[in-house]
Amino acid sequence: MISISSAFPVLPAQDSLYYELLALTAICGEVPCACADRLTSSKSYRKKVVTSLTHGKLLRIFSKDHLRGYRLGIRGKRFLRERTPERFQFYLSGRTDTNSIKSSPARRLRLHRIAQTYVTMFNAGAAIYRDEKPPCICAWWQQSLPH
Repeated sequence: MISISSAFPVLPAQDSLYYELLALTAICGEVPCACADRLTSSKSYRKKVVTSLTHGKLLRIFSKDHLRGYRLGIRGKRFLRERTPERFQFYLSGRTDTNSIKSSPARRLRLHRIAQTYVTMFNAGAAIYRDEKPPCICAWWQQSLPH
């Protein structure tokens, strides 16, 4: 749990909904608000998690063109890069798709569909983070990225 009154909130434990929502937002760029419904069945707990993350400025809610989604705040990006750089450095630096400008509705819808797929994979127990996958998959993935 994140202390709202703390000037420097502690990064949530990796097995918590707090961490999973931050992590999914980092690897997807933007997560639709409805995706959080699929991470836990408790509506009150979900609300508590989102409220705590937004008050701690780790997460922010972005709403435009009738699309509502969660994005990482500057503090959230900094904490994820500092605490677990091997997992998030790729997604939160450089010219990756998740770190690009996300202003057009078509681009945001694409990120929302990616997030929905990742939530489905996460709920099924599939490895979604680069550092959890076998090396051959990550090597193949890096080679297939446009340069």
